[in-house]
Amino acid sequence: MAKSVDVLAFLVFSVSFALAFNFWGAITDVFQHYFGLVSEADIVIGILSARDHFEQRQTLRDTWVGNIQNDSNPIHRIIVKFLVGQEACSIPLDYREDPYSCKELNIGSHQSVPSKLRAMQVTECTGFTNQDQRFTGGTTGFDFKINHGIVIDKLGVYNMGDIVRPVKVTLFDTWRKEPIAISHFSSEQPGVLQDGFRYRPVEPYILPKDFEGTIVVEGLGHHSMQNENCMCTEEDGIGLITIRQLIRSGDVTGGFPELTHRLVSSSLYPVGGNFIYHLHDPESLSLWHSNKEQQQREHILKTEEETKRLEEELSVHNDLLLLDVTDTYRNLPKKVLLFYQWVDRTFSFNYVIKTDDDCFLNIHNILTGIKAKKLHRAKKTWWGNFRTSWAVQHNGKWSDLEYPCSGYPSFACGAGSLLTADVVRWIAMNHVYLHSYQGEDVSLGIWLSAILPYYDHDTKWVCDDTCDTGMYVSAEHKPNELRTMWGNLVECGDPCGCPGPIT
Repeated sequence: MAKSVDVLAFLVFSVSFALAFNFWGAITDVFQHYFGLVSEADIVIGILSARDHFEQRQTLRDTWVGNIQNDSNPIHRIIVKFLVGQEACSIPLDYREDPYSCKELNIGSHQSVPSKLRAMQVTECTGFTNQDQRFTGGTTGFDFKINHGIVIDKLGVYNMGDIVRPVKVTLFDTWRKEPIAISHFSSEQPGVLQDGFRYRPVEPYILPKDFEGTIVVEGLGHHSMQNENCMCTEEDGIGLITIRQLIRSGDVTGGFPELTHRLVSSSLYPVGGNFIYHLHDPESLSLWHSNKEQQQREHILKTEEETKRLEEELSVHNDLLLLDVTDTYRNLPKKVLLFYQWVDRTFSFNYVIKTDDDCFLNIHNILTGIKAKKLHRAKKTWWGNFRTSWAVQHNGKWSDLEYPCSGYPSFACGAGSLLTADVVRWIAMNHVYLHSYQGEDVSLGIWLSAILPYYDHDTKWVCDDTCDTGMYVSAEHKPNELRTMWGNLVECGDPCGCPGPIT
């Protein structure tokens, strides 16, 4: 009986959700039109652009964007807006944790840095949670990032007592998955015991700023690791390195462990490998600190000049949408969310296109495609070039430690894609519940997996700089390339090039 009630409740919820999704747009349209709150638009195009991309924006105004804006007799009402963050990051680039966010990098002065540092130290022993135990396997490892140059001196392994079988500790370059340094431990070569770890020296190796590495242990019995019920915490309070909130595991020895798990705790790590290191080039760290105030002043002046240019640009061109967000790569999902909310409350519209300021967009081909596909009748549709089973990355620009799975739901590549109005309205209506993940395209794919739109896969939404006569968009172009493509399109109807004179 209880099971029947649960099924009935689920059906009621599902029907209610479907009704809300299908009719919310119509109700909103009637209400807004009645009170005159919106303008008409067939298509709204949002172009992601950084604050200082003045040349890129002007290039598009001089090419395909300007052609749309200057159409004196438009058949379709098309609105184009450049999406720019209203606030600049207040931290100079050299003093951020990475170039993609606006988090300050804090490193102690070179006088406060000890001559020797450890990546990890054993904290008080506590019980594992079930999620903490997922790392078990033939190999275990943790990732780290270098914030200022260091030199690796020793590799270590957690002390489990007498070594009964060989143990290998390897320092990998995470991106290349190549070993850089290796230490072997055995009963004949047990290493030196220090603060809960056994260490053996390696040939000193300099790891530069922004290097991303992985310490991997092979042969350490994972059952004994669980029985120890001990965890580690970061030793380095100086800020020279950052330990990722992530552990690696693998069942096969002798290689780089690909399986990753996000840590439940924000400060505790399973015991395993370790390394000892020292600061490389203390003078450069001293210079980094001494230059901070000057760089901060220069950054403020640059930001003020940038803001002044943006205000002038806005006064001349009515195509900037300044969004209430700090203008960084990590905030692109927030930019897109704010854009969709703005579109929903401003226009009665049919479609929204998102693209970037390095893209060539052929609106004529898109309009032809809309007609051929009969998208004017389409509902709950996402039209783009889709990536499926895309692996979640944990390092570099596309690092994502928030999404818990190993692969993302399907998402359209960032060069350009189109959403029908009902999908945009759903996003706008539910924006407070939508978490930002890595990148706006990945985030959009995760958000929309909740409603499973129709994924209209079309390779004419080109994901790279490939040029094709029938393409809808092409990406990753420099301003001079965009101007050349536009000149070709105007001259002979083919952005990819015009035939030379016949001789």
